[in-house]
Amino acid sequence: MLESLSSSADIPNRHLEDMACLFRYWESLPGERRREDVNPLALGSQLLPHVSLGTLMNGCTDFRYDLISSEMKAVAPRLQPGARSSDAFRIQQTQFDLIHHLFLSTGQSLEPKVLRIHYASMEGMPRGAYTLFLPLGRQPGADGKPVACDLMIGLWRFEPEKTFKQDRYEDLSKTFEAYLASCG
Repeated sequence: MLESLSSSADIPNRHLEDMACLFRYWESLPGERRREDVNPLALGSQLLPHVSLGTLMNGCTDFRYDLISSEMKAVAPRLQPGARSSDAFRIQQTQFDLIHHLFLSTGQSLEPKVLRIHYASMEGMPRGAYTLFLPLGRQPGADGKPVACDLMIGLWRFEPEKTFKQDRYEDLSKTFEAYLASCG
């Protein structure tokens, strides 16, 4: 159903540099890093095509896409503002969706995640993306523990292998942390 790989796979330098800029921007946000504090103009023309925003709804039990970047639109052409990640259950007639799971788990952990994701689109096409998930704000979760209100998502496409057996992701957070440390 779900495959998580721990990998030292390299993230292309051009993506690492952009991810580092977006991460530093996120770090510079005040306090709980609320969505209201995000200024799209401050992201600049290099990052803006890669950045999407969405709301973690009902105590982090669903995700609503609000601002869809051109990069996200390229990997998910049917996606529209207002769509929910849980829509995949109905459309694909499934009990599990990797992207939905990753959004909610990031919101629940309140920690940034850097992932390399391989998945099949709604049309069954192989897709690949490097992602930087950044939680914004705080709200009470379904169990009363704090969870994020929103997610800022950086996405950089890559050409995946043409066939694969199942959706999967690789957690590249440690690779990214090492890159940030090397930058000083």
